[in-house]
Amino acid sequence: MKHYTRILIAVGFMAASLLGGLVATALMPYRVGAAPLSALAPNIKITTLLVPNVGLTSISTTFTKIGDIGGFTVENSASLVEVTHQGRLHISSFNVSAGSYFQLRVDDLPPLINSGEASILAAEANQQVPLTFTGYWQGLSAGDHTISLWVRTANGTATTAIMNPGGWSSNDVIVKEHLPFGTTYLPSIQR
Repeated sequence: MKHYTRILIAVGFMAASLLGGLVATALMPYRVGAAPLSALAPNIKITTLLVPNVGLTSISTTFTKIGDIGGFTVENSASLVEVTHQGRLHISSFNVSAGSYFQLRVDDLPPLINSGEASILAAEANQQVPLTFTGYWQGLSAGDHTISLWVRTANGTATTAIMNPGGWSSNDVIVKEHLPFGTTYLPSIQR
């Protein structure tokens, strides 16, 4: 009998705790100055872009634009914007170069710190190399922006850099705008 009494007491405490939590949650939005629960969650706006099949014939040691990938809209200038490329890249041949660097850019501006870059080595020439890399930007103005891909060699020269060789629909760029605390927006995934 003692054993069942302990179980009933434990169940009673759990039920009271659960009921108290439910009542507190139900009343919380009606308290003066209380923020709704959704405002406490991280707000991330996601945009996906299909990478076009675009190429550049001559590559040197200076970053050169291969082409624009697409556009996205920033909701808040205080946001951190994260741009990730997921797909294949190609360099046809290298001349005295150890490899090449690809770099994501927003409005033709390089990312913060050492981010947003990937490389293809000379040994990977004339292949469709799968690469995933991420760059970060902060302080972009609210409004429309354009993502582009740039390339340069480590040394020497190279020929024909292609983003999305073959035009695969699985080559994407994913843009995540990490909105500041307290910012609200209509959640959606844009494509």
